[in-house]
Amino acid sequence: MPDLVSTVAMPALQGGRILFTQDLSGCLGNAPGLDEASLAAAVSAVEDILAKLRQSLAAGNLAQLAGGDPATTPDAAPMAYARLAAGARTLVFLGTGDETLPAQMLAQFGGWSIPGVTALNGHLGPMTRFYDSLDPFTVGSALGRLDLARTRFIVISRSGRDAGTLAQAAAAIQAARNAGLAADLPNLFLGITDLSQPGTGREGGLAAMLSNLGIELLDHGAGLPGRFAVFHNAALVAAVARGADTARLLSGARALIDRFDEPGAGRDFPPLVGAVLAVELARRGVTGGQTLVTDADRLGRLPPWWHGLWRDMAGGLGASPSSGRIADLAARPHANVAAHYTTVVAVEPGAVGPSLASDLAASAGMPELAGRTLGTVAAGRRQAAIAALIRSGNPVRRVHIPALDEETMGALVMHTMLEAILAGWLSGTDPLAAELA
Repeated sequence: MPDLVSTVAMPALQGGRILFTQDLSGCLGNAPGLDEASLAAAVSAVEDILAKLRQSLAAGNLAQLAGGDPATTPDAAPMAYARLAAGARTLVFLGTGDETLPAQMLAQFGGWSIPGVTALNGHLGPMTRFYDSLDPFTVGSALGRLDLARTRFIVISRSGRDAGTLAQAAAAIQAARNAGLAADLPNLFLGITDLSQPGTGREGGLAAMLSNLGIELLDHGAGLPGRFAVFHNAALVAAVARGADTARLLSGARALIDRFDEPGAGRDFPPLVGAVLAVELARRGVTGGQTLVTDADRLGRLPPWWHGLWRDMAGGLGASPSSGRIADLAARPHANVAAHYTTVVAVEPGAVGPSLASDLAASAGMPELAGRTLGTVAAGRRQAAIAALIRSGNPVRRVHIPALDEETMGALVMHTMLEAILAGWLSGTDPLAAELA
């Protein structure tokens, strides 16, 4: 019988530290007939999926999700970043739509777009900006105001043929030319696109445009669909730009894969249990879709990235629109909608942050807040929102993170990808078989 509360930890040789805990207890009783015994029976009935997972592991497919073979994967992203960032003041990522979403997720983990938060590990590097739209005012204004001689551009397009991203790149190249920097283009730009598929290499698209100008190209990510290429060049270069240790990110991702090799780990593999749970909830009437939310600013891009993994799922498994913020859960129990499955991801290091002075709490009419830290106030609001959802018949899974660091982020992202893949297999689809986009 799978544990309702399971942990993901680093290997014993690497300290055995708990990275996060998955708590499914808030999901039972909120779908007809779904209790601990029926969940265990559902998990036990997926031997074919377990076999497929073992085959994928043996074939090395899961290793590709985690960045490839650690013995042969070069440090392409850190090396390319070091070359590009020399002398730079600003690092600009170009790519429309979801092209840069995995990169944004890892960059925000490193403090990007959070006022007052510095990069990880004391990193001092160029300012980081992302432009993922074709808004002519935004792009034009940026190109007009940037010190282009001290700006570096990273252009991300998995297919290399997205018209929006090509237009962004062409506009930036022309702006550099107009500034008299035509000869410096190889030092100002880096392209990341899929070089492994026929028709997407240097013979056309972004790769041809950039290579004709002498601009360096990196492979996007082992032929994986873009949303699954988190631990490859397109996203890892953003992690490096925010000071993250990519070796530790990959170590956390591989720790989760290694968990499947532990004795008796098959039916207790946390991503498998999570996938079975999602499928069973949908089958038993929880048809309002799924949402993942968090109140951790450094995980702010996790919900939209997660939404991209699940949005095309069939059978009631699809993700529903959400802000991704825990604060917005309060209104949901009162909405006239079908039951909704919510995953709450919380970083819970304890009573941390500034504390509230007793006189200010008293004058605000909330003396009970006196002496409490922001961490305890946030935890109280989170628990109240979760309790309200459960009371109204909405299943809630809780993911508890003691400390958010590279290993934890790596394991959490890998768990999320594997769970989506396994849920797809269970519902008759293969999320990894997506066409180039």
